[in-house]
Amino acid sequence: MADILPPWAKYYSEEDVWTLHIQIQPGAKFDEIIGEYAGRLKLKIAAPAVDNKANIALIQYLAGLGGVSTGKIEILRGEHARQKTLTVKGAGRNFLHLLQQQQKNGKP
Repeated sequence: MADILPPWAKYYSEEDVWTLHIQIQPGAKFDEIIGEYAGRLKLKIAAPAVDNKANIALIQYLAGLGGVSTGKIEILRGEHARQKTLTVKGAGRNFLHLLQQQQKNGKP
């Protein structure tokens, strides 16, 4: 990939897989990407951090942005933490641009 990737994203073009390092803030008023924090993409998630609700909402939000099913997103590390590492399969090279566009525009 010719584009320079931010420190929180890695793309494997052969498999069409993104690895994302994110920081979430559960219990927000709405879901949104708010920028970078400590080398991670920071997202606010409206769902509370109880009964896996924030993780489910995070996966649904990213799936909607990437145009993929929720089954294509997996939390590799940090299932019970605010700092998480995820993979997103099948979202294409344009996925980074979609994330950055949401960051610039605020609320979807």
